[in-house]
Order: sequence, then structure tokens, then C-alpha cells
Amino acid sequence: MLGTPAEWVETLVRYHLEYRHDTLIFWLVAGDEEAQIKVFLNEIMPEVRKQIREIQEKEVQVE
Repeated sequence: MLGTPAEWVETLVRYHLEYRHDTLIFWLVAGDEEAQIKVFLNEIMPEVRKQIREIQEKEVQVE
């Protein structure tokens, strides 16, 4: 998957919601592996978790 952190977040949240996808294999490409890991851990995954948590909280409120 290529793209901006925002595109990654959107895709990963969608995969979780549509397919109950809850496990990732993170494969580094295109060099600068340390920077890729930092972006994934510090920007992408916290936002993915936040958005999924917010969606789940809304679902609970509806029930």
C-alpha cells in the first residue's frame, strides 16, 4: 500500500470495518526504513485506533 499517512489511515480503518481485519504485516519498501516505521507507529496507527474506537463507541450508543 502506497500513499500518504491519511490514505493509509482511511484504508486500514475501512479494511477493519469491512473485513474485520485486525492483523497487519508491515513490509518496508523504498528505503529509509527507520522513517517508515516512525510514521507508521507515531502517525498512522494511533489515528487508526482512534477512528475505530470512535466508530465502536457510536455503535454502542445506538444499541
